[in-house]
Amino acid sequence: MAKEGLTIEEGAKRFAVGKVSISRWKNNPDPIFKRKIDMDALKKEVELNPDSFIYERAERFFVSNSGIRRKKSSKIS
Repeated sequence: MAKEGLTIEEGAKRFAVGKVSISRWKNNPDPIFKRKIDMDALKKEVELNPDSFIYERAERFFVSNSGIRRKKSSKIS
């Protein structure tokens, strides 16, 4: 849009989206989309790399840190 000199309103009309969407895209052109993690792959990851930090696992699965959470066990030993 900036290359073509379009305003936010003109961009919204051109791409048939709201002005707020254009503003978001303009401010953050590469948003992180929510992804569902393959739980079997996560289990294997934990078995192979038990000492990995959450941020390292998040990078491997292309999700945010909050996308990787420790499951609470209902049994207390």
